[in-house]
Amino acid sequence: MAVRDFFGRDRGKHESAALERLRVAARTDSLANADPEILRQAIDSAELFAQGHGATGELNAWIAVCWGHYASLYVRGDERKPFMERGLHFYRAAFDTYTNDDDRLRMAASLGTILVKEALVRDLDEAEQYLSLVAESTDLYEPCLCAYADLYYKRKDYLRSLETAIDAHNRAVNDPQWGEPPPGPLNRAGKALRALGKQAKKDGNLPAAAARFQQIVDLGVATNNDLRVLHELTGEPLAE
Repeated sequence: MAVRDFFGRDRGKHESAALERLRVAARTDSLANADPEILRQAIDSAELFAQGHGATGELNAWIAVCWGHYASLYVRGDERKPFMERGLHFYRAAFDTYTNDDDRLRMAASLGTILVKEALVRDLDEAEQYLSLVAESTDLYEPCLCAYADLYYKRKDYLRSLETAIDAHNRAVNDPQWGEPPPGPLNRAGKALRALGKQAKKDGNLPAAAARFQQIVDLGVATNNDLRVLHELTGEPLAE
């Protein structure tokens, strides 16, 4: 694809132009009907500017976000990987170039979540660096803490996943901006407890297994199958 350089010598002016072009191309209310070439040209032009002139954290962040939109909307299967990697590159650049702590934490949250969630670019060790930074930088709830719990689940460290999920839930309970705690943390706690219960059952420790499944019930996230397993372990009647 031919890339047009829309930028001249006035760095500040043309970086603003690059940002505006990305914002227009990536409007979420029009992406579904947008021409992918328009978004791609906006990204490529912004990249060209960034490579030739350096870029602020904001421009790096917008390039990263737009690559994410492009990969998710216009590319399928494993072919998404190189575009996702380019997005990660600019998220890292944004993390490095932002000077405001809040902006850096936003980039850390995005990086950590992508590196856990997306199998094509998954890197749990790198994700842990970013997500632990977010967790240690605030006592408030951040949605990326669900990815932090997922990280430990994927490592099969189910107890650490449970602790992280419960901590995230407690943060949400005590965070005034959340009227009602989101379901994500407790759902992940239930998932970790389920894994711990199955592990205990496999090891022949039926009382421990029953205790884990009872914890799922107590958290209010038990499925019908959880209730059935608990009944098999304890012999107690199923709850109505």
